[in-house]
Amino acid sequence: MPPRVPILIAAALLSAFVIACTGDNESPAETERPTTPEETAERWLQLWSEDRFEDMWDLVATESRQTIDKQTFIDRYTLIKEESTITGIDYKLLSTEPSATGTAADPFAEEIAEGEIPFSVTFHTSFFGDFPDSNSMPLVQEE
Repeated sequence: MPPRVPILIAAALLSAFVIACTGDNESPAETERPTTPEETAERWLQLWSEDRFEDMWDLVATESRQTIDKQTFIDRYTLIKEESTITGIDYKLLSTEPSATGTAADPFAEEIAEGEIPFSVTFHTSFFGDFPDSNSMPLVQEE
């Protein structure tokens, strides 16, 4: 895999995953705004898998919006998709529920407690084939 592609994908995963978790404003893309961290992460990943980068912008935290404008955000995700030859994305939120023993159901319990939602994703590409990745999505709650 050319060295630039993993860097672009890592940038996509890490650069804009600070997401607003609010219940106040309705998004024009959806009738109901996510109200829980899990719903917010699910919505973000769903929109990403559907190439709805403009709608993803509605979930970006206010503080993060000060570092990147909407068109640059959309262009970045579009370019990453094109240069990485991504043809599809499958995702799964990893468990955030405690197990029957009262401990975390997965090794990401600490991240969840710190406001991050763990997920796994498989990128389908026309050039590199399929490759999996696991990460966690930091979330912030906005009033």
